[in-house]
Amino acid sequence: MITRDAEMLWRPARKYIPVTQFTGIIPLVAVQSSVAGVVSTIMPDADNFVFGKNTATARVSSSAVVLAPASDFSTSAYNGRTIQAVSTNVPITGMRMNSATDDVVHFMELPDDFDITYPMYVRVWYTGENTLASATSKGMFWRVRYTAVTPGTTAAASPSTALSTAITVHSPSATALAINHTPAANQGKINGSTFTQANEAVIWRVERQLIDGWTDNVFLLGLELIYTPRRLHYQDGMKTEAKRPVNLHGTTFAD
Repeated sequence: MITRDAEMLWRPARKYIPVTQFTGIIPLVAVQSSVAGVVSTIMPDADNFVFGKNTATARVSSSAVVLAPASDFSTSAYNGRTIQAVSTNVPITGMRMNSATDDVVHFMELPDDFDITYPMYVRVWYTGENTLASATSKGMFWRVRYTAVTPGTTAAASPSTALSTAITVHSPSATALAINHTPAANQGKINGSTFTQANEAVIWRVERQLIDGWTDNVFLLGLELIYTPRRLHYQDGMKTEAKRPVNLHGTTFAD
């Protein structure tokens, strides 16, 4: 009977976090009137708010809703990015990140089957309105930073720790709205034994970096983590790092 991971050859485990699940996103409310010539507004009233228009009629909300300070919605805040469909004809939601340093943060529990003695690989999924002409002269560059979290000790703060191996520039598909991810040769990496047994969670920060001449819309779709699993009772783990197949469901391995 198999009782140890050391007797197994597990395929790599993967965790995908859609951008719509990032905990650093704070929704904002926009109001648009359906009546021509009428302007809808949201007006603060102490800790409540009022929906109004350019007549004397107003509709008051419940006091359960509290307005956040205006500074929380500055252009530098992480919630200042736009969540929207990547195309009017494609109902896939992404976060538009067209400027250098556009970023978003996510807090999550580390996967419980992650063998911390082996590396964790990080890659970004995205799409864009690039064309053949624009894609041939451009690259895509994402920066991911993190904070390892020890409950009761680690303070909530913007992640600043760089990956052990940074994500490098790579060429996107020449097809407009093609769904891309960071290729294996360009993915990021956190070295084995970087996380400790006391670390139970992690905060990620995904940031779009400057690429000269890029003017097309780019949409962040999500973040993927790839790691060696440890699943059985005895905590010795696999004898070697899990080998990755060339294709997700393939039977040919890269090494």
